[in-house]
Amino acid sequence: ISKFDLCCFFDNSINSAQQSLVYLNSSFSDFSNCNFSNNSINISVDYRGFLIHSISSNFSVNNCTFTNNYAYSDKAEIDFDIYGGLIYIENSNSLINFSSFIENAIYIYTENDKHFHVDINGGLIASFKSHCDFIECYFINNTFVVNIIHGFRLVGGLIHLHSSNGSIKSCISAGNILTSNIGGDYYIIGGLVYSEKSNYTFSFCVFKTNNITMNKISEPSQCIHGGLIHLYESYNDFIECSFQNNIMFINVSYHITDILGGSILSRSSKCSISKCLFLKNNIYITS
Repeated sequence: ISKFDLCCFFDNSINSAQQSLVYLNSSFSDFSNCNFSNNSINISVDYRGFLIHSISSNFSVNNCTFTNNYAYSDKAEIDFDIYGGLIYIENSNSLINFSSFIENAIYIYTENDKHFHVDINGGLIASFKSHCDFIECYFINNTFVVNIIHGFRLVGGLIHLHSSNGSIKSCISAGNILTSNIGGDYYIIGGLVYSEKSNYTFSFCVFKTNNITMNKISEPSQCIHGGLIHLYESYNDFIECSFQNNIMFINVSYHITDILGGSILSRSSKCSISKCLFLKNNIYITS
């Protein structure tokens, strides 16, 4: 059993290592009333949740705050995958409750035309083979800046759900920003949430004023599959959710291969949408 109560994790850094600040493998792990702030990782290899990596049987985060934590890479010639920028959960019965994720960031850039490819699978949280509930969580003003030469794939800007089930209830996602200058292929596969082989109910959630800006500087393919949410081989219900004033701005020198679902793409899935509001969402394409 691992319990953390009223703990503060401030100004810790991880440099060039596949490590997490807290790694958990126990029957029960709980964080309550904790604060994670100004922690960082310099990315050089694939990593899973640089703040918390949990494979505990039962895992919970209650009334915690995650602010100004950031991952960055200044390595010139590497490829890597990120699974859960802050938290990675696997094979667990999990609850993230009354917690806030505010002004966290991922910064990735390269110079001098070096080869560079990045996959982000859940900019904040990734859940694999787990039951994971999110209740009254706030995802506010998180930023992802990607300036790379070869290619980029975003699979769930905030949350990546794979072979998982649970609920996302009364959560707010607002003011989150993705800005990128890409020189190769890019794929947006769920700008905010990606769900694959998962069963989730979204209820009373708000997605508003989120912004994706993509600047293309060469010809290879570009695909946007679910500007906000991408569902693949999943069972999902949306009940009284609202999607308001979200913006996607695309500046390309060449054609866009395809845009499928400016807000939601449901592919090989069963999806029910009830009493939801879609208001003043916009896609701008310029060349």
